[in-house]
Amino acid sequence: MGEFLNILLDLSCMAEHLPAGILVHGFSRYKPSESKSLKESINHFHMRELEASDYRSAYHQFSDWLYGWSVSDGTDENVKRIPRDIELKHDRERADAERLMKTFETLTSISLRHLKVCFSVIEVEMPKLGTGLDTLSTNNGDDSSQHDLTLNQGHILEKVWATKLENNADLPILDPEILDSIEKEEKENLEKEKQSDFNESDFPQPRSRQGSIVPDLQAGADGVTPSRQGSIVTQLSGLASHHGSFQFLKSPEAKLSQINELVDEPEAISKEDSLGMDGMAKEASHLIEAVSNTDLAFRALQRDVDHVFKEVDQCTEYILVAMCSVSAILGFAELLDDQEMFRKATQWAHEISQGFVSNTLKTVWDLFNREIPHETTLATLRNPTELKGLLLKLIKLREVDGMVPKLKYRKLYHKFATLHDIFTLMDIHIFPNFVFVHKEGVKCAKFSAFDSCLWLTGGYDCHIRITDIRESNKHMTLAQYIGHKSIITDVQFTKNDSHIVSSSYDRTLKIWNAQTAVCERTLSGHLDAVTSCDVSVDGRFIASSSLDNCVRFWDFSTGECITVIKKHTRWVKIVRFSHDGRYLATAGMDRKVYIWDTKILINSRSPSHSRCIDNFNDYVLDMVLFKPTLLLTTSRDSMLKLFDFSTGHEMFTFNLAPSWACTLSLSANGEYVVTGSFDNNINIFKTKDLTKVREIRAFNLGILCVRFPVDLSYILVGTTEGFIQEIPL
Repeated sequence: MGEFLNILLDLSCMAEHLPAGILVHGFSRYKPSESKSLKESINHFHMRELEASDYRSAYHQFSDWLYGWSVSDGTDENVKRIPRDIELKHDRERADAERLMKTFETLTSISLRHLKVCFSVIEVEMPKLGTGLDTLSTNNGDDSSQHDLTLNQGHILEKVWATKLENNADLPILDPEILDSIEKEEKENLEKEKQSDFNESDFPQPRSRQGSIVPDLQAGADGVTPSRQGSIVTQLSGLASHHGSFQFLKSPEAKLSQINELVDEPEAISKEDSLGMDGMAKEASHLIEAVSNTDLAFRALQRDVDHVFKEVDQCTEYILVAMCSVSAILGFAELLDDQEMFRKATQWAHEISQGFVSNTLKTVWDLFNREIPHETTLATLRNPTELKGLLLKLIKLREVDGMVPKLKYRKLYHKFATLHDIFTLMDIHIFPNFVFVHKEGVKCAKFSAFDSCLWLTGGYDCHIRITDIRESNKHMTLAQYIGHKSIITDVQFTKNDSHIVSSSYDRTLKIWNAQTAVCERTLSGHLDAVTSCDVSVDGRFIASSSLDNCVRFWDFSTGECITVIKKHTRWVKIVRFSHDGRYLATAGMDRKVYIWDTKILINSRSPSHSRCIDNFNDYVLDMVLFKPTLLLTTSRDSMLKLFDFSTGHEMFTFNLAPSWACTLSLSANGEYVVTGSFDNNINIFKTKDLTKVREIRAFNLGILCVRFPVDLSYILVGTTEGFIQEIPL
């Protein structure tokens, strides 16, 4: 079945010879022929042959169409195949391409049905971990699969993946011989627990620290040696009295080691006379039963975790084949200019990615937390390398006598890495590069004029930081500015990056020396939280907005409040200067944007606005002014609007519904604008007419800000989790 993943190699070859833009762009960064993860995924693909036939047939049809008919028969894999000349203007070639696209559409539909079944099975099984899922799934019913279904729709026969494996042949957590010996040992132990008498020879005799046999201290007054039960009671009661309570360990081997170590201590034996025979017998019986039950429960949990991990592995394989099919559909849809199919395939890709995150990754997170809870962090789910380390550690816990089991899911991290590469082809970023910069959300960000890899950020943790996001510099934090007592809402560099201006929910603004990280001045006056701030291009003035419905205009050099604007009737959300500093725009919850002449603000205590723009059906969330007199806004009514603020004329609009953008940013050259939405959608538009250029999805728990660097090589995303992501362009 792994053969189907080779279609990625053929699609990359197709992108070199046919003008499919999405494939050309995607494979310009991703080279399947150089991907180790793809090779490992193919070599460790476990889908059964029964389900593989349709996918293999579709792959051969596509390969034959791309390289020439009958090429797939007996072709040497080491020989590089060259695509034939394909002219989609010809009716026959176009008909063949449409037929192949329809074939992949059918395969995607089948894969989605399989995925729904797999997701449902995992959701049912997760709450039952430790109850013997493995045994139930293999002993329930006959030799056929528990989840095999036959769905007749026309002439399509869909065989859904089976969660039960026949004859328990594919389900060992160890090599068969080791598994048999362990199962035999467990059965013998269970039988021994049921017996009322014990064989003393089965237990080691207590030894002193010098290694000699400790004399039997429980011999009766008549010199008769007690029974086996008395001997084990003596040892265990001594352990209990010497150490207070028995510490149960997760690993059975660790428990046995602890018992042996404590039995070796002579102090444990010295407590025997303090307990009566009946009490010691009862205590030892309970202790033995608890140890045995804990061992059995732990082993049952491990088997169930392995079982669910194998379900996750199967689910991941179906996601892989589904995304390969979607990639082919997108390529054909663009070549055939089938926009409806392109939108449909894009929607499929988004649905699959959501299922992968909400079910597969969440399940992996839960499984890790069941066995190694203190080593699983959010970063684990965003870094395949760390995921690999945890997975190998989990498998290491199953080691017996120095032998590590060859579990089928041991290469799961390679499949995740391959999935990330395929998703990235469609601008869906599951595992983008990220840097933790704050303990909580990253509310605002600004790049340095000296180096666009140096980012100034403000967070929900009340801190301001400058971070070098280059991996070569180990994502080093270069400076930290501490002084605010609440959430940082905005940060701005002044001219030449000599100073930093910040605003906060603590009702203040602060001016910091960027070099020394010293707060040189605190600006007070707002009666409620300060929501944003901006600095004029010449560095002379500061503007701030607040939840007190006011805008304040400050002198940077003195910290004096020059004027207070009280025009807004509700909270003021954002303030921004124009590119030349001549105008100030203010927007808020009253659904209005006011334009102010800065000269009037400087010279008047009761300034009047130059223009009011009220073409909004909901409150304004963010805005930016740029050359010559253009204003771009995003509002809660899902609308992105471009105005000429000198006349108030609404030039272009774009409806983002059902989503809405909470943040936007302009590129340094003014040609592009990027918006970030609450549902993790990132959209890039041309500013001249709001034509959408790209739509990107990023895996995080919420977008707070998006920013362009100078070179437009990536988008920086600030998230609610406290880290910034680099989304490559």
